[in-house]
Order: sequence, then structure tokens, then C-alpha cells
Amino acid sequence: MKNSEYLHRLPIKDRDGRVVGSRAVVSFAGLLDLAHADRLTEINTTIVQLPSEANGQTAVVHATTRTARGTFTGIGDANARNVNPRIAPHIIRMAETRAIARSLRTALNIGAVAIEELGDEADLTTPTDHPEPPPIPAPIPIARGAQGSSRATDAQRKFLYRLLQQRGIEGDAARVFVQKELGAASVAEAPKHLVSALLDRLQNDAGEGLAS
Repeated sequence: MKNSEYLHRLPIKDRDGRVVGSRAVVSFAGLLDLAHADRLTEINTTIVQLPSEANGQTAVVHATTRTARGTFTGIGDANARNVNPRIAPHIIRMAETRAIARSLRTALNIGAVAIEELGDEADLTTPTDHPEPPPIPAPIPIARGAQGSSRATDAQRKFLYRLLQQRGIEGDAARVFVQKELGAASVAEAPKHLVSALLDRLQNDAGEGLAS
């Protein structure tokens, strides 16, 4: 992968929790940065399957990404069994994130899996009865450039609040909406990839039911 500054090393552990190796992974935020540098023009997502008792509460989302190189697709699925317990209440959003990540990896010719695709496998331990939350991986040292911030940019924050204002969601209602959709006290504290995904949904949505 040419853009090695976006790769991270995730530790591989044995049953006793000892680090026995590592694996290269890429973050969603890194994929988005690379895609924008590669003239990303559009990301569209479609819910293929809503979670229900019949399908084991599994959400499936299809993503289409368009860049200067062409059109690329990806499928993402998520349920309580293949995500970190903290993400379990947000199954549909995780399925969308995984679908977008797969389409971006194909568009960018990146073979390394995205951290968000790993779910509870992210600690890469030998299976145990009590999986730990995935560790925060350290960036691979590089000789040039600095890794982009994982937090939302000022432009994203302003654009998000402008979209909400256009839909009549302001003040306390906007704060509640942000907390509900991003799981953060404010946009400034939310990961950039979640803000990007929310902006995409707001732009593609007709605006009905957003405040509910």
C-alpha cells in the first residue's frame, strides 16, 4: 500500500493475552482521506436488510462509491454477534460503515481490512469466552507527512448544523440529534468517519422524521 501513513498495527494475542504478532489494518477515517485525495465524487448506501428476529437481528447495507477511477461497490453486515458490545445498539450504522469501507478499499486498491470491519475480532486474540474491546492501534511510523485528525473538521461541523437548521432542528433539538446519531456530546468529539456518514445520509434523505 503506497499510502502507508494510513496503516496501523493491530496486536495479535494468544489465549493468555500475550502479544505474539501484529496485523496491518486501515481506519475508516484514513480511507475517507485517501478517497477524497483520489477525487471522491459520491457515496450512496441502500439498506438491503433490516434487522429482525427472522434474520438474527442482522442489518445488511450496500454501498456504491464513485471516484475518478470508476464506480465500486461493497456489502456490509452487522449484528450483535459480530460487533463490539458497545456498538450493538447501532447495528444499521455499523453495517453502513462496513459497506462503505469495503467499497472504498476496492476503489483505492487497499487489501488491508478496515478496523471497523473486524468488530469483536479486532483484538485478534484466540477465541475466548470474554472478548475484550479492540485496542486503539498505534500508527505505523512513516518518514513523511502526518496522519490526519480522526475528529470532525470545522467545515464538517458547520455543514452538519446548516443541514439540521434547514430541517428545523436547532438549539437543544440539534444537540439531542447529534448525541443520538453520533453517540457523542458534541460534533467536535465525534469521529470524522461517523460525521461524514451522517452528512451523506442527511444529504440523501428527504428530511422526514429526522428529529424523531
